[in-house]
Amino acid sequence: MSVRYLPSEVSVQVTVVPAVTEVPTKITITEPKPGQTVYAGQPFWIRGRLTDQQGNPLPNMSVEVYLDNYRAATVKTASDGTFQLQAVFETVGTHTVKVRFPGT
Repeated sequence: MSVRYLPSEVSVQVTVVPAVTEVPTKITITEPKPGQTVYAGQPFWIRGRLTDQQGNPLPNMSVEVYLDNYRAATVKTASDGTFQLQAVFETVGTHTVKVRFPGT
C-alpha cells in the first residue's frame, strides 16, 4: 500500500517594527537671530544646538550648514549638543542660513 500526502498550508500575521528606535530631533539656531543684521565681507557666528525630542543634547553628530542653499560646512556637535562656526556673506541683501541634521 502506498501513502499519498495531501497539500496543506498555514499563514500567520506579524507586525513589523523598526529595528531601532526612531527619535525626532530638533535644531535650534541661537545665532544669528532671525532678522539680525550682519555686514558684507565680515565674519559672523552661526551657533546652535541639536537635541532629541526631550531636549537631551546629541553629542558628536554631524550637522550641515547652508548659506543660501549652498552647503558651506559640516560641523560636529560638542558634548552638550552645541555647534558653531564662522561664516561670511560677501554680497549685500537678504540671505538665508539653514542648518540640517541628516539623521543617523
